[in-house]
Amino acid sequence: MVSNTHNAEHDSPSKIRGGGAIAPGALIVPDSKDDSSVAVSSCDINSPALTGTPSYPRGGVSRDTQHVMNTPEMKLFRRELRTHGTAAEGALWNILKRKQIAGLQFRRQYSVGTYILDFYCPALKLAIELDGDYHYHMDMPDRDWAREQELLNKHGIKTLRFENNIVFHDPETIRYYIMQELEYQQSKDSPK
Repeated sequence: MVSNTHNAEHDSPSKIRGGGAIAPGALIVPDSKDDSSVAVSSCDINSPALTGTPSYPRGGVSRDTQHVMNTPEMKLFRRELRTHGTAAEGALWNILKRKQIAGLQFRRQYSVGTYILDFYCPALKLAIELDGDYHYHMDMPDRDWAREQELLNKHGIKTLRFENNIVFHDPETIRYYIMQELEYQQSKDSPK
């Protein structure tokens, strides 16, 4: 599906720019600027109010997965994240909003269960996550990978993960992988 990539599923965690490690199973994409790599493979709210099993009396329920999405209970958290987002999130939102890429609608800070995704495209069931240094410390790569697997297995949501600096230095890479996913899904859905 995607060329010039390396699947780290069977390798030990790979080192990337900034000294971080990528969890097994992540998709590694070369960064054309300096030959280092960027992971392309969700934001977990670790608030005590969200630990345990949350109750969802209202909110959107996906018919195909029977899981709760973008619930009113998460609205304040989503709003807070949008209001205090990173510069990279703001720059990427300027690229994604108003259906600028192939007419695809993206949502910013979209919740799925207790996870809040940086960006989500419902038509493709595609999450886009931006990673700062925080995601490469301690056990975060493993937690990110586990979260991505849960999103994929329970909700059918695929995650593309990029380092923040890609937004500023090579935004075409992000557009390219979104288009790759669109083409893949169209080819999968078209009659043969």
